[in-house]
This record gives sequence, C-alpha cells and structure tokens, in this order.
Amino acid sequence: MTYADDLRHPLWQRRRLRVLERAGWKCECCGDTEGQLHAHHKVYVRGRRPWQYDDDQLECLCDGCHERAHAQLKQLELAVAAHPTSALPALAKLFDKLGDVLSAESPGQRIDARNALEDELEVILDLRRGAGLSLAHGGES
Repeated sequence: MTYADDLRHPLWQRRRLRVLERAGWKCECCGDTEGQLHAHHKVYVRGRRPWQYDDDQLECLCDGCHERAHAQLKQLELAVAAHPTSALPALAKLFDKLGDVLSAESPGQRIDARNALEDELEVILDLRRGAGLSLAHGGES
C-alpha cells in the first residue's frame, strides 16, 4: 500500500477529522477558517501508518501554514545535518530546553526554563572551548 493509498484509508480519514474537530476547524498556526485544512504530521516515523501517531504529533494547518511547516522542517533537518553526529546529543538536549521555554505557561516557569536553556548553552560553549566539541560545519572549530 502506498502513502497515497494510506491517506485514502478510512482509519486515516477518521483520524484526520478528529484532528480538524479538535482544532475547532481552524488553523492552529494562523487561525484561518476559510482555507483548505490539513492534518499535519509534525514528525514522520518510518514504518508508521498516518493514523498511528499520538495527538500531540498531529495538528490542523491551513494550506499556507502547512507548506511553510514542511519547508521549515526541511530547513531544520539541513541545519542539523550540517553538524557532526557526535554533536547530536547536545543539540537534542538544547531542543528539549528550548521546548520547555516555548511551552512554559507562567512567567516563573518561563524564567526557570530560560535559565536552564542558558545553562545548557554555557555547557556546550565550555565543551567547545575545552574538550573540543564542535557544532561548526563538518566538525571544524
């Protein structure tokens, strides 16, 4: 079965409708209610069918936001690929800390999350200065 077949499958169609209904039939990025809406996969997992994703891995996006999301994900993949594999754990931890900042609900939580993010950046900078961890292109410092 091809991916196009999967997108016509009744299990995906039901799942897609739940995503759109959960969002109140509006784009979760810009609020558009007039354009074509998509159930966007924020991540793709090899071997997983379109309907086999957790709720937090799917969001409702309009055409424009959906196209931009895919372009931004591709840009992010290219940015990560520019660094050596040895830097991936540090980058992953940095993304986790950034996610904490973005999802903080109160000013106090935001301050704590920003401090933790800044601490993580300092650790990376210290590693680059001392132990030679390189986040530069091709492993160069």
